Amino acid sequence: EGCIVITQLFALRLIVRQNNRYILEYLLKFLHQSHLDRWKLHGDNSSPSWVLVCEHRGTCLLTLRHLVDHGLSLKKPQADCVLETKPSCDTNLALREAVSGLSGQQSRFERLDGQGVLRAQAI
Repeated sequence: EGCIVITQLFALRLIVRQNNRYILEYLLKFLHQSHLDRWKLHGDNSSPSWVLVCEHRGTCLLTLRHLVDHGLSLKKPQADCVLETKPSCDTNLALREAVSGLSGQQSRFERLDGQGVLRAQAI
């Protein structure tokens, strides 16, 4: 299971969740060999699964580009949306809304309105 998350503060986060730690360890080794070395493997305390996470925007974008270029299909609309958008104060809220509309994960969370976006970026 994987997801593309844009947090309320507009950080980009990629997450891969798996019950079998060894699969994620192998994937982590592959990512690091591909110079995508900001990925980290964590045990998930709330469940028996393991989580592979990247919160570094540049590495997330490189990873998404690599996945799209090599046949990503399930999350391709979300990846394309993120890759085609230049980050700025004006586009962050629109990007979050667009990705939320394409994936079910973020629709469960309360999102900031325009004023909240500006306040979060100021903080």
